[in-house]
Amino acid sequence: VSTQSTWDRPFSPINLIDSSGGALKKSLTDKVLNDLEAAGKISCKTLKKQKIYLVKQDTLHVPDEQQLAEIERKTAAAIEELAEVEAEAKRLEQKLQALRSSLTDEQLEEGIKGCSMAVASKRERLERIKGVSATPVDPAAKAQLLEKYHTRRNHWRTRKKWASAMLEGVCGELRRPNDLLKELGVETDEEAQVTLQSTDVLQSR
Repeated sequence: VSTQSTWDRPFSPINLIDSSGGALKKSLTDKVLNDLEAAGKISCKTLKKQKIYLVKQDTLHVPDEQQLAEIERKTAAAIEELAEVEAEAKRLEQKLQALRSSLTDEQLEEGIKGCSMAVASKRERLERIKGVSATPVDPAAKAQLLEKYHTRRNHWRTRKKWASAMLEGVCGELRRPNDLLKELGVETDEEAQVTLQSTDVLQSR
């Protein structure tokens, strides 16, 4: 009620109850308002069966300049303290998140153990590779092999293009080419999971 008495506009008991978040009960609120009215601190008017109260302004304490300055100083100090508390809370929250995301000693040991085993396996494989005698490839034979490789790939691409055109011509707009291939029992490159890109040995190297 003391907070409500600083208002400079009319208010009702319901306003007080709402502002308290339901902490004030109606019977207690009515009693306090009646006491304040009897003490001459507030006035009451009844509008449409509802009591409306208004604080008498001449009963309010008006702070002087020194008191206003003190209030402003305390307000500024409180704002500064609040900012410091919020900054500290944010820092602690970030630290907590970092701790939650960091690995435990057991997890670190397990990770180090796994990495060590992987390194040992790679080293063993490297030693085996080094122990194998490599036979140099004849440049002429390599060039001939690559020429055959590109020729067969070009033939494959051409046959694939012709087959697609023939299927589309046979099916027209009445059927889908894939439906006809299924009826004939023909397996497509896609069904066999073989494509030009997957067989490009030069690109994969």
